[in-house]
Amino acid sequence: MPQYALSEELRNEFNFKCIDSLIPKPKQGDELVPIFTGDEDKQAAMTWLNLFTQWALQQGLSADHTLLLASTHIKYSLIYYPQLSTWEEFVHDFFSYYNADGDKQFIHCYMKRAVGIQIFWFSYRELKTATNNFSEHKVLGSGKSGVVFKGVLSDDRVVAVKRYSETEGHSLEEILHEVYLHRILPRSENLVNLIGFSSYEQDPLLVYEYVEGGNLEQSLQVCALIPSQKLIWSERLSIGIDIADAISKLHYNRKFPVYHRDIKPSNILLDERKQAKLADFGSAISLKKNLNGLTEMTIKGSCGYIDPYYESTGKLTDTADVYSFGVVLMELITGCSAGDPSASKGFLPDLVLKMYKEERLDELVDECIVAPCPCKECLKILIEEVTEVAILCCSKDPAKRPKISEVLEKLRLIQLEQRMRSMEAELKDGKRSKEFSVNNSISKDRTPRRNHRQ
Repeated sequence: MPQYALSEELRNEFNFKCIDSLIPKPKQGDELVPIFTGDEDKQAAMTWLNLFTQWALQQGLSADHTLLLASTHIKYSLIYYPQLSTWEEFVHDFFSYYNADGDKQFIHCYMKRAVGIQIFWFSYRELKTATNNFSEHKVLGSGKSGVVFKGVLSDDRVVAVKRYSETEGHSLEEILHEVYLHRILPRSENLVNLIGFSSYEQDPLLVYEYVEGGNLEQSLQVCALIPSQKLIWSERLSIGIDIADAISKLHYNRKFPVYHRDIKPSNILLDERKQAKLADFGSAISLKKNLNGLTEMTIKGSCGYIDPYYESTGKLTDTADVYSFGVVLMELITGCSAGDPSASKGFLPDLVLKMYKEERLDELVDECIVAPCPCKECLKILIEEVTEVAILCCSKDPAKRPKISEVLEKLRLIQLEQRMRSMEAELKDGKRSKEFSVNNSISKDRTPRRNHRQ
């Protein structure tokens, strides 16, 4: 399949910041989209429209953004051209202007190919429309980096639109870096997938899949306030496995490793089935070479979760994410917040290690996951096993921490052990129930009967 590129003359008409990232320069062998003057004959006009469309689809442009860029360039008919027209109307007008046939077939082919685009390049106006002009009624959450709005796209897809705070100084380069990362990552149930972005310089936006259940931090807070809405132990263990799986997909990415650098409960989203998805790749870094000797000039991470070795030396290791994950595991076990020292009664990893060594871990375990429990002794063993994994993850020495693949394997074995114990308990309960039924039946049979001869 040929690669399409804008001719240098046409490319320079679009005045984008980071233009080399958004509209790369043509390479040798690319099929060029030339300048369009409006004086072309019918055949040349149709050829141009087809070339421009092919380029737009390869770049991932949404229909509306394709229209806006084409309208910026094709000035001959724009004196009377309504600014709110759709891409379909634009194509109809283009074909009509040249008395050409086949506009409906052309639109059908375009829409069919557009379905295969994984990350769309949206126009600012369609995301503004999707969020009802960034209405406060559409706000899903907010943080230091910005505000997330619920939006509905023109094809009725529900999405989450992230709008960065101006005070944070998030530039278009940073937005495009995250777009780049998502393009090299596999689509996964345990990663929040990027749907698209807007390159509007004054207000760049990111568009993610919508996850209905909120984040893990909120769920743990609800557990503390409303015990009836608790996360049970099996759900917490599954959440841990989901996130370990997500980190593993990053670290062992088929192209080159990606390190998240900001793993914490507020960046872990839960769907309605309590399946966990790792989100927010704004701090992530991708490396084409080994981490040995790498020194990061800008240290990324959140208080309570950042690897102390990385924070003190600036050297990022492939177990920095493992440390952060270990802290999250401890939060799942204890219900304490590592990001708030007052809520976690101190530095959480040190506290968990101390209580574990003193065999007082049960004093620290979240009450929501131990009561009521039909088999507290079995649950205690499982919790201790997960705690041991979390403690290893939070070793001060990065060399002593396990790889995320080893952590994932261990947690899955613990989950399997849990299921086997549950099956054993069910079988025992069933056996007891059967024995009770048999004994009850025997006792009835042994009841003295009145002699029919009497």
